[in-house]
Amino acid sequence: MKKFKGSLPKLFLEFSSVTSGNVGSALIAFLINIVLIRKFTPEEFGLFSIALLVFNIFSILADFGINVSFIRFFSKFLKEDRKKSRELLVLTYFTKLLTGAILFLLLFFLSPIIAKFLFHSNRLIYLLRWASAGIVCYTIWTFTLSILQAEQNFRFFSILKILYDFLKFTGILLIICFNFFNLNSAFVIYIIVSFLGFLYGSLLVGTRTKIEKVDYRKYLKLIIDFSKWILISTVSFTLFSRLDLIMLGVMRTPEEVGFYSTAFKLISVITIVIASIKQVLLPRVSQFTSLKEINDFIKMSLKYTVLLSCLIIPFIFLSKYLIVWIFTEKYINSITVFKILSVAFIISLIIEPLFLIAYSLNKPEHLAINDVLQLVINFLLNLLLIPLYGINGAAVATLISRILMSIFIGFYIKYMTRPQIVEKLI
Repeated sequence: MKKFKGSLPKLFLEFSSVTSGNVGSALIAFLINIVLIRKFTPEEFGLFSIALLVFNIFSILADFGINVSFIRFFSKFLKEDRKKSRELLVLTYFTKLLTGAILFLLLFFLSPIIAKFLFHSNRLIYLLRWASAGIVCYTIWTFTLSILQAEQNFRFFSILKILYDFLKFTGILLIICFNFFNLNSAFVIYIIVSFLGFLYGSLLVGTRTKIEKVDYRKYLKLIIDFSKWILISTVSFTLFSRLDLIMLGVMRTPEEVGFYSTAFKLISVITIVIASIKQVLLPRVSQFTSLKEINDFIKMSLKYTVLLSCLIIPFIFLSKYLIVWIFTEKYINSITVFKILSVAFIISLIIEPLFLIAYSLNKPEHLAINDVLQLVINFLLNLLLIPLYGINGAAVATLISRILMSIFIGFYIKYMTRPQIVEKLI
């Protein structure tokens, strides 16, 4: 464990930097949500949440798993061949422009169908049309963050994340001050900020490289071969993570979506920690070359995630007071949902980072298999429990799914970390 012990101070600084950025970003986002929840009715906040959810899903499809693949290979090329890293950067930028444009057109023309026939609300059409306009912008913005993550420039990464949400908060306050606030104008602010992220990301790529004549086909094949599994994994995991909201939107009412989404917003502190851990460790885990490094990583990860989980548990007992104080008594129906989801996300905090070893073993398809299984199980559980128990049923479905995920990952790690397996794959 010497290698990890020697790098722990640096890892801690990087984790602290990323966590500070994620926490700062999330705190601003949380303030935005407090403003929106207080200004909107539960129904309006439900519609707003659904529109953002659709936007996020289509943005993930536009990403095509490219961001993670880019980090995987770019961080490696930075050490081995700078020219390759520049060529990969240019290829990835233009590929993401193309996929973003395709998904923009798809969502633009599907907006009436999604709004009317899936979520039964004509008010969503306008929001989804704006969402489609922001897809290209947002996919380049997330690519910008991936560049900084691959370079392990976590301090600037954190500053940009905070700035991005600060601009959204400023925009929301401005439309309130000038009496332009409504469901549509609030959503447009999100899209405008995405456009600013697109402009900055394009400038950043331009300063990092120049257009040169290269054989892009070999890099495209490298990225696509890896990305197809990341795409399946990311889409499945995103759908699994937000399937509760989607199915509540389809099977229940926007008001119930608003209650559920409020609980989810409050629990975002756990998702911040999970995201921070994975963002810091992904470039490092991608460079592992021995079983010892993998085992050291597993021990270290469990040690610190269990400790972090203990710090989060008290919030479960304070949930009633937190929700009523922050969001007012009209969201009291969110309390039970928050308690159930807290347990589910504590399980994820402990288990999810361990699955990063699949990148070390060059087995992204294993991530995809796990996430597809979770999606199918969660869908069936939601189908069974939402009609019976509403928002509480959706929360229980998430909890059971994450318990089953932890069991799968436990068996996976035990099997895949055998010496004869690791030697063949690394």
